[in-house]
Amino acid sequence: MDLLNFMEKLKIIDSSQQWVEIKELRNIIVHEYEVDDLLNLFNKIYSYVPILFDTLNQVKNYLSSTKMNK
Repeated sequence: MDLLNFMEKLKIIDSSQQWVEIKELRNIIVHEYEVDDLLNLFNKIYSYVPILFDTLNQVKNYLSSTKMNK
């Protein structure tokens, strides 16, 4: 959680809470807790795709701006 809060402070992610939810969803997928409702599970996964791509772009931007990109 500390890392998420730090990333939020750097504006790499919009919300640490969103990433906690993504982690919880990942646990559901991996451990098959919600196998009974695959459509709902798929919709949840799909709803987070823009956040994942946005975070990827934000990380790239951060690395470029800090010259950590080699």
